[in-house]
Amino acid sequence: MHDQNKYLTKYVLRYCRNFMTDEERLICDYLLYKEYPTNNYKVKFIKYKLGLTPKIEEALDAIFETKTKEEFYKEMVERIVKNHNSDLNLCPKCNEVARTDTAKQCRFCSHDWH
Repeated sequence: MHDQNKYLTKYVLRYCRNFMTDEERLICDYLLYKEYPTNNYKVKFIKYKLGLTPKIEEALDAIFETKTKEEFYKEMVERIVKNHNSDLNLCPKCNEVARTDTAKQCRFCSHDWH
């Protein structure tokens, strides 16, 4: 049995950034930034790109004092699915999320809708 939430979360993070609020997008980028070692060159670029100041980082860290990263993702994904369900690439047979936003074959039931 597969974990639908895991696949749906990955899909939303990769293909549905345009449905995220500005705040959600910043938080997702910040969480990605936090996964890298602090001396990594990508960290410096992401920090610059996001315009992260120590005060903003403190505010973002404060968000996760009351909820986990998984809870944040779950809430965001639920909101996007609720508001943009018709824009997601779902299998017409089993209603599971496709591997990509342009895929035409279901990875779960193998249904093909080319």
